[in-house]
Amino acid sequence: MTRACDLTETTILVGNRVSHSNHKTKRKFLPNLQNITLFSDALGKKMSMKIAMRTLRTIDKYGGLDGFLLSMSNRKLSLKAKTLRKKVEKVIGEKSPKSPEAPKEKAKKNKAVQSKRIAKKLAKKNTPAPKKEAS
Repeated sequence: MTRACDLTETTILVGNRVSHSNHKTKRKFLPNLQNITLFSDALGKKMSMKIAMRTLRTIDKYGGLDGFLLSMSNRKLSLKAKTLRKKVEKVIGEKSPKSPEAPKEKAKKNKAVQSKRIAKKLAKKNTPAPKKEAS
């Protein structure tokens, strides 16, 4: 069985061990995997998984397993986590916060704000500067 996190697919990293004389040899960086039982509030059941401690800190940050699954993008989740996320979304009955519609609406709003700023700058440039009188 591979050494990978069940939620984020964090796996073994490869690097170099560098000696004092700058001699490099290959080494492995193993993830800190632990068997953890997590409770899903939406599904109402416990799930036992092998996850990295780094992932556990992130789960705590988002307020539990459900919050973590809904806030992470699909790109960062494993296949097991994606299927779990779909189940949670189905039970909750709402889309995840990172739905595809939200960035489009945000982009439209940003473009409108930018066009207003550009219009103000052009108005300032087109207005003639007040002439100073020589005294």
